[in-house]
Amino acid sequence: MVSTEFLALQNQTAAQLFHTCLIAYIDPGTGSYLFQLLIAALLGAGFAVRTIRRRILDLLLAIGRSRKPPIEASAEPDEPSPTPRQNELSE
Repeated sequence: MVSTEFLALQNQTAAQLFHTCLIAYIDPGTGSYLFQLLIAALLGAGFAVRTIRRRILDLLLAIGRSRKPPIEASAEPDEPSPTPRQNELSE
């Protein structure tokens, strides 16, 4: 049989190895501070995503504009088409 002194020593050693008693104090203001951090992180991430998305869109639009073929100007300007009122007067 195992002596009771050995079991007591074994239990004491186990308690020292696996200390489960935690002493911590969380101030009541900590919850509001953590909430403030969460809101700030979400707003900052949203602003960063919006800024990055806008920069990428501007870059793609600039690339699209540079790839369009130039419009050739004709030597003579086109005559403006007559308005419906001018058509009635000429007839």
